[in-house]
Amino acid sequence: MSLIRPSVGWPSAIARTKPGEWWVVRTKSRHEKILARELNGVGITAYLLVKRESRQYAQRAVDVEVPLFGRVVFVYGSLEDIRFAISSGCVVSVARAQDQVGLHADFDLLAATLPSDAAESHEDDAARRAKAPPTVELHREVIFRLRRELDVPPEALNVRGVE
Repeated sequence: MSLIRPSVGWPSAIARTKPGEWWVVRTKSRHEKILARELNGVGITAYLLVKRESRQYAQRAVDVEVPLFGRVVFVYGSLEDIRFAISSGCVVSVARAQDQVGLHADFDLLAATLPSDAAESHEDDAARRAKAPPTVELHREVIFRLRRELDVPPEALNVRGVE
């Protein structure tokens, strides 16, 4: 599993420097990467977990990255940032994440256990592995907690409700 990450850093660093909240943004079908790249390009923090899969195309195997959670991008920002995301035309609905602190912790845990090509870090690989050894079980637990955030709460905002 790899992670499409923003250029501005990991959530713990962002929380200390930028006011905002976590949002679960549902996108149109196959618009996850488009939205994440567009938001990260203008400095809005958007996280899209992706996994590598091998696909067969005309008797040729191709490795592709597909979103771990289809049609979902996690965004950290203000209501103005969410309005910008909605104006992209990729967004179907938006909901404020229920566990704000938990999302920071979960993304930090993933950052500590993913390979260096997937996670931005100022530490070397050996120090990171010593702190938090990567395990499949650990990743499953974090992914389970992230999936709980995807249960859209009753106060979920329709796109028209945010504008």
